[in-house]
Amino acid sequence: MRQSLWKSGLDSSRRESQASFRGKPGVTTTLLEYGTDALEAHEDAFALGARVLVVDDVLATGGTAEAAASLVRLLGAELIGWSFLLELDFLHGRKRLTGAPVEAISRL
Repeated sequence: MRQSLWKSGLDSSRRESQASFRGKPGVTTTLLEYGTDALEAHEDAFALGARVLVVDDVLATGGTAEAAASLVRLLGAELIGWSFLLELDFLHGRKRLTGAPVEAISRL
């Protein structure tokens, strides 16, 4: 997958747990239905102005995807959209994702 992202002019990065960092992380916190959580990425995960597509398996309430977009912007990159394998329509997560296109392969 990294090779196909590179060919399209995109880069890939992954979010990690705090324990796995060796450098200074960028951090964003999100409220979830059951509490709060934090997403982190290395502060140099993206080149300044990089175009980033957030890809995840499921769009539910949108909290994690919204936090990922905040982290992308915090690190100086441009969010170009979100892509999901499955969207759970009845949770209305798409409403939280503004400013870029949202795509889902399958919707329930």
